[in-house]
Amino acid sequence: MGRKKKQVILKPELDGYIENGNKKRYATYQSGAEQYGVGPWTFAEWAKKAGATINQRKWIIVDLDILDEYLERENIKKPKRRKRHAKG
Repeated sequence: MGRKKKQVILKPELDGYIENGNKKRYATYQSGAEQYGVGPWTFAEWAKKAGATINQRKWIIVDLDILDEYLERENIKKPKRRKRHAKG
């Protein structure tokens, strides 16, 4: 019987981007899409157009403060979350 390898999932180290108590908000494409209630592709498109993306090793993170300014400036409304109806 061979040993199973442990799969390690690395997450970006966002602490390095918080300087001197200046709290900024950052998210990955997936977590940002969940926060804003849109698909990951839509969120990624918004982030790229806003110029809010930061490359960190293999990860791309989004500065949510810059993204919010862009959405307000371009008059893009964040969709409201829809409630799912229970079946049955």
